[in-house]
Amino acid sequence: MALPVRKAVQTQIGPIAETLHSLGVAFLILGVIALVFPLVSTLKIALYIGGVLLVSGVFLLVGALSLHNTGALFSALLLSSLSLAMGVFLLVDPLNGAVALTVIVGIIFSIQAAFESFLAFEMRPHGGSGAMFMSGIVSALIALLIISGWPGGVSQVGLGVLLGVNFATSGIGYIALSHALKRAAFRSELAGHGSK
Repeated sequence: MALPVRKAVQTQIGPIAETLHSLGVAFLILGVIALVFPLVSTLKIALYIGGVLLVSGVFLLVGALSLHNTGALFSALLLSSLSLAMGVFLLVDPLNGAVALTVIVGIIFSIQAAFESFLAFEMRPHGGSGAMFMSGIVSALIALLIISGWPGGVSQVGLGVLLGVNFATSGIGYIALSHALKRAAFRSELAGHGSK
C-alpha cells in the first residue's frame, strides 16, 4: 500500500517543484531588474496599476449604466468614478501616484511576509524552508520600512530598490524550496525502489 501512496506524492511534488522553481526564477529576474533600474521599476508599476484602474473604471461605468436600482447605480457610479480618477491620476503623474502606491505595497508585503513565513513553517520537513523563512523576514522588514516611512519617506528610487530586494529574496526562497521538494521526491522514489 505504501508504494502507490509514494507514487502519488511523487507525481504531485514534481509539478509543484517546477512551478515554484519557475516562480522563483521570475521573481529573481524581476528583483535584479528592479535593483538595476529602481526608478523605472516604480514608474512601471504606477503606470500598470493606473492602466488597470482606468480599464476597470470603464467596465464598471458600463455595468453601472445597466443598473436600474438607484442605490446600486449610485454605488457603481461612485466606484467607477474613483477607479477612473485614480487610473488617470497614475497615468498622468506616475511619480506622485507612486507615493500613494507605497502604502499599498507596504500592506501587500506584510501579507506576503505572513504567507512566506507560514509556507516555510509548513515545508519545514522538506528543507529549503530556511531561505523561504528569511524571505518572509525580509518582506516583513521591508513592509515595516515602507509603512513607517523610513527614512523620512520612501522615495521613488527607494521603493524600486525595496521592491528589487523583496523580489530577489522571494525568488531565492522559492528556488531553494523547489530544490528541497525535488530532493524529497527523489529520496521518496529511492525508498520506494528499496522496498520492492
